[in-house]
Amino acid sequence: MSALVILPMERETMKFTLTLDRKFQETCVDVTAPELTAEVEELQSYLTSKSLVPLLAYTKGGAVPLELKQTLRFYTSDKNVYAHTIQGVLNVKLRMKELETRLPTSFIRINQGELINIHWVERFDVSFSTTIGVVLKDGTRCFVSRRSLARVKRALGL
Repeated sequence: MSALVILPMERETMKFTLTLDRKFQETCVDVTAPELTAEVEELQSYLTSKSLVPLLAYTKGGAVPLELKQTLRFYTSDKNVYAHTIQGVLNVKLRMKELETRLPTSFIRINQGELINIHWVERFDVSFSTTIGVVLKDGTRCFVSRRSLARVKRALGL
């Protein structure tokens, strides 16, 4: 059985073909595109995320699902892990290593206690002699450790 569906996207339409055939032993997703667009990256991020279960953040009122598109970074402070979102800072009960395995590829570790969302990076500041600074779109400054530099370059395709 095969079906073709046209999916509306933010800037363009996307053709979606579903083929069900018993000869296949496992599910396989193939994406064909003329170029790497934001929609294709979003689809890749969604399909490759380790868990589709939402991350929870905690406030005084209880647990709330975390919207990753609105999350600038995760960081540690005083042995706690926090999510820095556009709405504010929320407590997260997971450890950084757990977050690193559950988050989509748009989140990269820049130092021992910080993961940033590359979609929220305004610029990289290389004016420092020993480290590279990162300025997020809200003005927050972070620093890439020398140990994480190769990982950051790989994630950015440099």
